[in-house]
Amino acid sequence: MIEVCGNYSIPIFDCARKGSIYADNDTFRKIYFQKSKNNTDTAHLNSKGHDRFLKVAESFLLQY
Repeated sequence: MIEVCGNYSIPIFDCARKGSIYADNDTFRKIYFQKSKNNTDTAHLNSKGHDRFLKVAESFLLQY
């Protein structure tokens, strides 16, 4: 998707690389993800996680 959008000059937000969400980090998951057994949830942000992500995503959107 990144390559195709780039070929057509379509803006794309690469949240996996630029979203300031570090799903592979245990400490990060404890703080910013919903509680799960052994902090293994890497898909569901909690309120703090959404607040963190929103700042980055909003900054991208406001460029356009």
